Amino acid sequence: FASGDITIQTLVDELQLQAGATEEPETPNPVPEITEEVNSPKADPSFDADAAIQLHLAVPESIEAFCSHCATTSTHRLVERNRARKDEYTCTTCSERTCKCLKYSICHGAAKSNFLWDDALCTECDRQFSAVRAEHDRQTRRDYENAGDMSRTPSLEEKMLSSDIVVSLQKALEEGSAMRRKVPRPLSRISRRRANDVLEDWEVLRDALLSFPGPERADVDKYRRMCTHKVWLKRWIIGSENKPSYAMRRILVHLKWRQEYGLDTIMDEDWSAFDARKEMYVAGVDREGRPTWTWNCSVHDAGNQSPEMAARYLICTMERAWAVNPQANRVNVLCNCRNLSYSNYEHQMFLICLAILSEQYPDNLQANYMFPVSWVIHAVMAAGSHFMSQDTLSKLILASESDLESILDEHFAADQIEPQFGGSLDPAAAVKRRLLDEDPEMRRAWEEEETYAAEHVRPTRAVR
Repeated sequence: FASGDITIQTLVDELQLQAGATEEPETPNPVPEITEEVNSPKADPSFDADAAIQLHLAVPESIEAFCSHCATTSTHRLVERNRARKDEYTCTTCSERTCKCLKYSICHGAAKSNFLWDDALCTECDRQFSAVRAEHDRQTRRDYENAGDMSRTPSLEEKMLSSDIVVSLQKALEEGSAMRRKVPRPLSRISRRRANDVLEDWEVLRDALLSFPGPERADVDKYRRMCTHKVWLKRWIIGSENKPSYAMRRILVHLKWRQEYGLDTIMDEDWSAFDARKEMYVAGVDREGRPTWTWNCSVHDAGNQSPEMAARYLICTMERAWAVNPQANRVNVLCNCRNLSYSNYEHQMFLICLAILSEQYPDNLQANYMFPVSWVIHAVMAAGSHFMSQDTLSKLILASESDLESILDEHFAADQIEPQFGGSLDPAAAVKRRLLDEDPEMRRAWEEEETYAAEHVRPTRAVR
């Protein structure tokens, strides 16, 4: 099938013909008979359809293909014929296991193969596909930023652009690539600062949000205090390609989503059945004060709840971790993969969580510690890596059982590591911890950000 020599329909027609199920159709181009060399079975009640299929799908003993391992065009000799997966070949140049690329008839390439799975594409096709996908993502991003349809009711962005204040704001956000810049004089209508003040991009974004004149004014007012904090705004900017104007649009969508998803009350819901399983829970802070939560992956059972509720519990755990120290720049995740089997992996839940975390929690992850490394980890990574960005993949720290203690000791104090990982932390007490209450200086700095914004940034009359 991969080579394109025969189609499903022609194969079915010929099998039915050989089995005597149908009469030979009248056609100017009849299906050619199978030669004696192939030893085709005669039509009889004991006809073996699987054998006939194998006869038609004759696998060559060797192929000439571009090797994805050694990047040379060489001969690949057949090692094993398979039904459930691709036929296995071996490159005569590097002796690595290979298989036909899905586009072999076009590219004549050999993809990588191992004992768990076969790559779908060779490295050349994968590179081309990645480039197309990246361009599609960039175009989607551009369409999202510049969307406009004159046949409908004016959108939020169109109303924004009708305001002189926002025009000057847009200019301030987009001009220059430096992280620090002089604020143009027209922006003084938004901020009471002098025109020659130097603002960081997160401060410009804060002033823009708190002075936003669009119909989402009510959403901004509801979360006004949250929109004043540096760490929260900087995460959105970094997660939005360091573009404050793009971050602003995403935040406005996020504020609406928070209300629709019920995020403000998610920690007050009854999660007692989920908590009793001890699958996910808050687990201390690292040496930089970043909250951490643990996921005992082998406890997960898709039969206990729907994928939507499983994903919602993960988001609740994320919010519980942020409540420990909202002034931290990111959070850590400890993925305990001991006794993990492939049955614990729930792909639908994974996709739901990935969609929420990538859109609503940008740049939230500091590190994801996965241990111990096993074949299941590699299989799960192979299934899910195509859906994750390179930035997320770069934050994965894979550790063996023997290296785990030294890696955790490097980033965590002993009293912030659970006993199962060699420490003395009590997870029941960790979830109740509030660093803002423990550190007066941290609390003062947190409140000063809110006070300054309240005194210096006044709301602009909403555009109707």
